[in-house]
Amino acid sequence: MCVCVCVFVWQIQFHNLSRFLTGRLPLHHGQMLSEYTSDDMDLRWNLISQKLSTVGYTSYWFGKGHTGYKSTAHLPTHRAFHNFTGFLIGEQSYTSNDRWSGDFPFNDTTYSNDLYGSQMLTALRNHQDQDGPFFLYLPWQAVHLPHTAPPGWPSHDPYRGMLWSTDQYMGQLVQLLKQKGWWDNTFLVYSADNGGTQGGNNYPLRGYKRTYVV
Repeated sequence: MCVCVCVFVWQIQFHNLSRFLTGRLPLHHGQMLSEYTSDDMDLRWNLISQKLSTVGYTSYWFGKGHTGYKSTAHLPTHRAFHNFTGFLIGEQSYTSNDRWSGDFPFNDTTYSNDLYGSQMLTALRNHQDQDGPFFLYLPWQAVHLPHTAPPGWPSHDPYRGMLWSTDQYMGQLVQLLKQKGWWDNTFLVYSADNGGTQGGNNYPLRGYKRTYVV
């Protein structure tokens, strides 16, 4: 088991999501925040999922998109992801029904951590050794705005509730990897997709989300 514990990120999430998937610096992505028809990950670029598919990997994507979708060809399932459940834009309600499953709109108002976490666990439970290795991409919506407590959590403390919910599913993921005998052969990267917002604590680094620090 290898855990990456030191990751440096850009000041806006779109840059980091695209950088992780393409292996390219944000300089090559433009500097806008992506919506459905603005930024995109150039179809001439191979994503990590496409590279891994050439050596037998099955790739799963559950959660946030925010990488630009000018056409259906830009959707994850057209870029070597075996399946995709998530949303395409940068910010929306945690119970919005504006979601996608594969190539189609998906009307489901389940709290997002519960939706993506449960689908992730189901996919890995169904994945067998004979299916070959897998790549799991799980960009949580939490703890992005609008801060929304999970069901049953006090509404006056949503941020802590979002983190708690995420931690519960990450714990179940680790436990499942150990149960299936995969833990010792797994590379896990757990990272924020941008710095903390104004008022957050990014120590020992300076600045906040959307700030350039020189």
